[in-house]
Amino acid sequence: MPWMEPVQEYIDRRRMFFIIVSLFAVSACAMSYEYFLGAMASYLLGDGTVQWALTITAMMVAMGLGGFGSRFVVHHEKTVLTNEVLIAVVGGFSAFTQYAVNVYLGPNQVITLAYIFANGFILGFQVPLFMHISRKNGRSFGQTVAEVTLFDFLGAVPAVALYIYLLKSVGLVRGSMFVGLVNLATVALGLVLFRRELSRRYHRCLQAVTLAVLALLLLGLGFGDRLALGLEARLYRDQVIHVEQTAFQRLVLTRRGQDLRLYLDGNLQFSSVDEFRYHESLVHPAMGLVPAREKVLILGGGDGLAAREVFKYPDVGRVTLVDIDPAVVALARTYPLIASLNRGSLEDPRLQVVNMDAYKFLEQDAGRYDIIIVDLPDPNNESLAKLYTVEFYRLIKNHLTAAGAMAVQATSPYFAPQVFWTVGETMEAAGLEVLPYHAYVPSFGDWGFVLGAQYRPSPEKLRLAVPTRYLTLDLLPRLFAFSADELAGREGAEVNSIVHPVILDLYQKAWENW
Repeated sequence: MPWMEPVQEYIDRRRMFFIIVSLFAVSACAMSYEYFLGAMASYLLGDGTVQWALTITAMMVAMGLGGFGSRFVVHHEKTVLTNEVLIAVVGGFSAFTQYAVNVYLGPNQVITLAYIFANGFILGFQVPLFMHISRKNGRSFGQTVAEVTLFDFLGAVPAVALYIYLLKSVGLVRGSMFVGLVNLATVALGLVLFRRELSRRYHRCLQAVTLAVLALLLLGLGFGDRLALGLEARLYRDQVIHVEQTAFQRLVLTRRGQDLRLYLDGNLQFSSVDEFRYHESLVHPAMGLVPAREKVLILGGGDGLAAREVFKYPDVGRVTLVDIDPAVVALARTYPLIASLNRGSLEDPRLQVVNMDAYKFLEQDAGRYDIIIVDLPDPNNESLAKLYTVEFYRLIKNHLTAAGAMAVQATSPYFAPQVFWTVGETMEAAGLEVLPYHAYVPSFGDWGFVLGAQYRPSPEKLRLAVPTRYLTLDLLPRLFAFSADELAGREGAEVNSIVHPVILDLYQKAWENW
């Protein structure tokens, strides 16, 4: 009937609108889930480079198999909407489920990959189904492929923006739940536009399921932080008193009696009962080696504890502290227990805080410093491994005054001996004269440091002119003596560089044994 043609054309346009909007949303959600899953895998299992590679591979393979499986589907509209609800459930609770499984069953690569695979398989169903619906609505094969491919790939743009915004604002667990709401919105749109293609029974059933999933997601958003905190507590032996997901890492504070501990991405940064052993050993050998301490640079150390030791010297004029994560500095400034521990060092008028990557700071800064303290986390991912390279140490050397000195925390000469000696070997390759040493910190065990300068540092020249709780003049010489088993690690030492980051593999292998 001629009068039906405009009506049918209007319906077809509305359906194509659904295909475009839904495909765009599905693509954006799929990639967002992938980001959340990869970030959670890195947090739970470590070695971010490997986890992201495995996540992407598992997702791509699963999506391919899902796409192949869609060939057996007959009712495309019905399957698309059913899959959207499944994606909202599986993807929306992806980070939480992955977290809970690993907390209760222990870190397990197979379980994590299995969940990522299941998520990708469901997502892979969708793209071929959208192509079938497009063809049924009169689109040519060429138009279908071009349009579906375009909007599928364009979904990457909102995906990364959505991930970054949600990670900063609500964190990993609730972030994926917000993305699940986007999937449900496309289901609601499809229920309206495909009402005639769906049986009344199926339509009502899908409506009820969609509302049930919506309620679950809203409950998750409302109580997600409490649930995450409960799960987080199982990862630590002490009471978790603060959890915060920043743009760079996950901050966790625990407390048991007088023992306050800070963890970054699950790695212990300090324990209040013995942190003075670590920070005194890191700071004072370098400070006691130089004749002048007018300008000091601290790379890392956002907790203010190294700065506390630096400010014990009355001749310190200006201290620049470079820490990439402003949330760490803010926590150390405002959280009473940490502020008390660092004695308000971050409020000292002589201190300038720069929230910036340490490598970029050294590339852009033109200043020279009498003392450079490198208080960075262990090289357990590719970003941190870059801060243990020969290129990085050359930059530090270029910022040292002729009589200046630097000190680097260099992991454990007992638990990770090859890593420890690799730090020294790399500093030497950068043109620095080095002097390795170590101290016993109960929370960490035997912990290593390396002094560096443009002249050969000598233990006999060290002075201790400020009050300390751990270091003494009698103890100082003993810091530079190593046992035979620790010295044996020198045999595996290599030069770590940006193009050949050997330290990352050495670090992972060393700590797997403990």
